[in-house]
Amino acid sequence: MSKKLEIESYVKLEHKGVFLGFPYEPLPEGSRIRYSNGTLVDQKNNDNPFNMCEEEALRLFVSFIISKIPHFNKTAGKGIKPSVGAEVLESGNSILQSIGKKKSYSKINASDFKTLLLDKKTVAEAKKSGKGISYLITNFLNDFNTIRLYNKAKDITHEELASIDFQPYFKFWEKNTIYRMTSEYKKKYSMKVAIVRAYFSNMVVRRETDAEDIIIYNKSFSAEAPSISGIKDYEGYIKKRLSSNDFELNLIPKPKYGEEPPVMIWENGDLVETDEKWIIKSGGNPKYLASFRKHACYGVYEKGRGKNKIETNWKLDKQGQLNIEKGVSLHVKQNDKNKFESARFLNYHIEQVRDKYNNTFEKGTDNEKLLSLAVYLLDKLAIRPGGNKVKKNFNPDDENDVQGLLDLNCENIEFLPNFVVKFTFLGKSGVPFIEETKMEKKYYNFLKGICPTRKSNDIFSLKDKLKSLNTFIGTLKVANDDDIAVTYLHDWHVTAKTFRTRLACYTFQKYLHENEIKIDAKQSEKKQIFVKANLEVAKALNHKSLAGDVTKAFAKSILAVIKKKDEFKTEIEVLEKYSKDDEKRALTMEDHEKRTNQVLIIYNKVKDNLGDENQAGLTRLEMKKENISLGTSIANYVDPRIVVAWCKKVDFPIEKCYQTASLKKFKWAMATLSTWSFFDEI
Repeated sequence: MSKKLEIESYVKLEHKGVFLGFPYEPLPEGSRIRYSNGTLVDQKNNDNPFNMCEEEALRLFVSFIISKIPHFNKTAGKGIKPSVGAEVLESGNSILQSIGKKKSYSKINASDFKTLLLDKKTVAEAKKSGKGISYLITNFLNDFNTIRLYNKAKDITHEELASIDFQPYFKFWEKNTIYRMTSEYKKKYSMKVAIVRAYFSNMVVRRETDAEDIIIYNKSFSAEAPSISGIKDYEGYIKKRLSSNDFELNLIPKPKYGEEPPVMIWENGDLVETDEKWIIKSGGNPKYLASFRKHACYGVYEKGRGKNKIETNWKLDKQGQLNIEKGVSLHVKQNDKNKFESARFLNYHIEQVRDKYNNTFEKGTDNEKLLSLAVYLLDKLAIRPGGNKVKKNFNPDDENDVQGLLDLNCENIEFLPNFVVKFTFLGKSGVPFIEETKMEKKYYNFLKGICPTRKSNDIFSLKDKLKSLNTFIGTLKVANDDDIAVTYLHDWHVTAKTFRTRLACYTFQKYLHENEIKIDAKQSEKKQIFVKANLEVAKALNHKSLAGDVTKAFAKSILAVIKKKDEFKTEIEVLEKYSKDDEKRALTMEDHEKRTNQVLIIYNKVKDNLGDENQAGLTRLEMKKENISLGTSIANYVDPRIVVAWCKKVDFPIEKCYQTASLKKFKWAMATLSTWSFFDEI
């Protein structure tokens, strides 16, 4: 296929435009740069051809010079060819060596830096070759004085540039470099990047031969950041901060007026829509998002001194086809979003779904009754479906043997009065599932009636159990609000696992709705709301961890809460004894039971006598008491859009809800609005 045909075969290219970068952050007052006469360098006015203030331009220049000095240049001494432009500074220069040995930005002396900029040896070399530090400064001053011209200020000379007081900035640079290596900064920065990627990274393409649109995860959507050019023969020129007016977006087909993607900028911790408009020029080539307009080629972008297009990072194969597995990377976390969308759909139509499986139970065949019973238990108890492996000789005492709903046998069930059933079995990771629940009469009687008839003692005696259950769930259909269109659950990829996800999201969102907190509340109070919502989900899904001595850990937890309370003196003595290792003798089951009962009595007394200020401690106690694990719930079962929306609504840091790995995993959800709800119509 020819290149021309390859390009013309694309009938759609949709994207959100170009991310113009994070805005410049001015230096704090104590770290500002001053001219030799004591005047502060301007840090506000960026109304000039470079779209930057004087302070930003000077910081870029200093960074560029420092990056060429041994030690500060990370590639130095590693056998890596220096970046273009390094030759303008001589590695044998004594001033360079002097600065390089200091190995710290804060130790760089402003006078040394001034000497470097005015070094006679380098200046003399510049006169011979036309290059050197003098050459860099001449190019930089040409652009920098243009910025000053727009501030109605006079040009500065080479000597005046060298006399600028950078010392406060060097100290700030050192502190900022250390801060940028901390986990606090990395989490905040990861959050910013995640929000940007969530908005800009998805592209939609379509060819004439495609039955539907193809979603592509594209990493190349950012404008080049402002910097000092290192391109040979153009070292020292300022590379401007690009704006929306500098680009022509490539969209196929060209959208109608008013339907163009909005220009989004970063402001106050989020992407904000502006009144600006993109210039659209559909090139028909799906390989690039945008190109520079001619007037944008100011300075180093002129005549090919910089890239003139933002190219996408996906490729076509030799036949001009999209190779989903090798060439095109679909959004890697699209499956996560689909999983939660399936749960939203199920939740919105849950009453109809219940009507369907109840009707099927009453009128269906024996197999359909059995499958309806399974869906009923999934819906009511959110037990893991199981059924992936055929279990032989199941040992209830073996913690490595795992059961799910479809693996249950009659020995796992105890029928109690008033239609109550007690389920007892080992679930995932050997965690016990013990729960009593009141069932509807028809399901109770059916379950009680089939157990005596099972020779294998297996309740769900089905071939390909999980596949049969998912197929049955998929055939259930629901009507839309207009009662005309009908949708099958399999159209929304609803499976047995979706019922657990739905319950988790429903429980979490319901708790947040019922326990609203004001935006000006303490951060610790907001954290408690989040933890308790997660705790409710973990309880509902039986997310527990195994521990060798629950009593010991529980005793330590209570001690942590009441250790400064005089009224619990007797209880503290008991807990201190029980929280220590008993090396002399192993505890018998009788001893362990006695200890557990005593600790629970103390827990109930503590719980009734502690005030609201100890709610965080009580939450931890409750987790220890029931051996609950919170990690799995929030990382795998709760829709991250619920969390993001709540964090934005109450002004709570998202990084306090998720670990770094989860922030990256859920980057697709970070652009969610504060008004979003899992209960919304879908």
